[in-house]
Amino acid sequence: MSNFGTTKESIDYKTFLKYVEELKKTGIKTNTLQSYIGNLKIYFNYLQQENYRVDNPIESINIKGKVKTVLGNLLTADELEDLYYSYCLVLK
Repeated sequence: MSNFGTTKESIDYKTFLKYVEELKKTGIKTNTLQSYIGNLKIYFNYLQQENYRVDNPIESINIKGKVKTVLGNLLTADELEDLYYSYCLVLK
């Protein structure tokens, strides 16, 4: 975070989002990014407890994984049945 010209006392939500975007550009996996953010949340909670900060600027940040689209009802019941029986004939 020091590359962003900020300190633990002065970091804000907007700066942290820029940091997250830079991490994403490196190609790290979503799970790794979530782990980094989780650790930083713990660190900022500690800073609050020790009175270095009055807030946690990253408390509400959540990184979601890729959205997977599941296609449904591609074939009708009759089409599935026809496909099944034609496959059974090929195996014989």
